[in-house]
This record gives sequence, C-alpha cells and structure tokens, in this order.
Amino acid sequence: TFCGTPNYAAIELISGIPYIGVKSDVWALGVILYVMMTGKPPFDGKSINALYRRIKRIDYKVPSYFSKDLANLLAKIFVRDPEQRASINDLRDDAWVN
Repeated sequence: TFCGTPNYAAIELISGIPYIGVKSDVWALGVILYVMMTGKPPFDGKSINALYRRIKRIDYKVPSYFSKDLANLLAKIFVRDPEQRASINDLRDDAWVN
C-alpha cells in the first residue's frame, strides 16, 4: 500500500509498482528542492486523480528564474524510469550542487 504525501510520490509509487528505495527517494528529493526554490510543489491538482495525472505526465513548470543547471538537475530527477533517474552520486556530483 502507498504511504506518504501524494505530491512527493514518484511515478512508480502511484502506478502500483513497489517502493524502489533510493530511486523513489531521489524523486522526493527533487520535489523538496522544487518546493524550496518556489514555495509550491511541482505537481499539484484539484483532486488526487488530477495530481496523479500530472505526476504521470511529468507535467511541471520550470520558472524563468531557475538557472539552466537547476533545470537540468530537475530533468535528471523527474524521470519516468527509475533505473534512468539520477542516483544520489549523480546528484552529489551535479553542476548545480557544486
């Protein structure tokens, strides 16, 4: 069963795929980073179904004040396939982080 705040859930979690550990956590870190930079979540909806549709489409806006490096980092995090998603090491070594 799903546990957690829906806005922070990775695609695989809302698609019924079991928790994938660090890869799902990387997605949630991306949401946290986005919230820290904008004050609101990247994925939201008027209903839970609308929220899940936006997450599944990876439908989020990149504000104009985001640097190219930050936008690129989020693009590495918000990836449909968990195996293709950035790892913790990728995040640590990313240009925006450094």
